[in-house]
Amino acid sequence: CEGLSIELMRRALRQAREGRLHILSEMRKACGDSEVRLPPGVGRIRSFAVPSKVVGKIIGPGGATINGLISDTGVDNISIDKSDPAVVTITSTSDEAIALAEAQVRELVGESGAATERAPRPSGPPPPPPPPIRVDDIYEACEIKNMVPFGVFVALRPGVDGFCHISELSEQYIKSIDQVGLKRGDAVDVRVTEVNKDGKYRVAVLTDFEIAPPPAGR
Repeated sequence: CEGLSIELMRRALRQAREGRLHILSEMRKACGDSEVRLPPGVGRIRSFAVPSKVVGKIIGPGGATINGLISDTGVDNISIDKSDPAVVTITSTSDEAIALAEAQVRELVGESGAATERAPRPSGPPPPPPPPIRVDDIYEACEIKNMVPFGVFVALRPGVDGFCHISELSEQYIKSIDQVGLKRGDAVDVRVTEVNKDGKYRVAVLTDFEIAPPPAGR
């Protein structure tokens, strides 16, 4: 592209991406609330918060408990982001396996939580609930909580994560998450692109970042 500056090319790609996301948003509105089911073999993810004090019980001695959960339920992986609260992420190609693994993890959390002392209730009226998260909402400086082979999780607000699929990280083709010049703990701006019936959120990353070439031989 002789005669075109790098900044001009970046601006053109950014504008093209924003236009594509706007078109996708309008298409989702036109489709209404029809449920979208992923075909068999496509990776699924589920992420939910647990108290940080129960992480050790979920992992078990030397990882025995969490490895047993993975083996017994047939999921691909269970990872835990040891923040406060901790975030459990389950990946699998089976909705049933994910649901079973989540139920078993929540059962462990419930057993631990039943034995803990309850915190005193604060005096005065409860604080008002936060505003609902809607499609096209912009969230700035969201922390990247976790990175998986097919995308990244970001914190929209405490205890509420959004997921950005690897295909929506950039206009450029990204073959592997290892090419993405981002890491856990980085802050990025995002736009909400989808809110499904289960209260899960899909987002698109708006912040520019470096994309490395894929490793040779892949």
